[in-house]
Amino acid sequence: MRADKQQVDVELLRRLYQECDGWDLRYSKRRYLKFYRTFNRFRRKCFFHEALTYWGYAARRCIIDNTNLARLRGTGEAAVMVPEMAAFGAHHGFEYVCHEVRHSDRKELVSYCT
Repeated sequence: MRADKQQVDVELLRRLYQECDGWDLRYSKRRYLKFYRTFNRFRRKCFFHEALTYWGYAARRCIIDNTNLARLRGTGEAAVMVPEMAAFGAHHGFEYVCHEVRHSDRKELVSYCT
């Protein structure tokens, strides 16, 4: 599975949403997308919980960009996750894995979905 957060400007029902979080099961073409006015670690955990509840399934690895919402330091394989997020992933049966910098197979999920 893959998660991506990106800044976008979307106006829905006279509200401006500037953050979008997306989650997909890579080869099944299933996606879960949600827009937020602001975004932080708590909202990321709530978003993942909603997506996991909706699908009832989690892959063993969650590929993320090198965002500071889940990553404490480092990039790619050398990345160290925030203990809170690592525990959250372990509770739900997956681990976070960061992309390598300039990885050629890395597509922005949110750009692809919107």
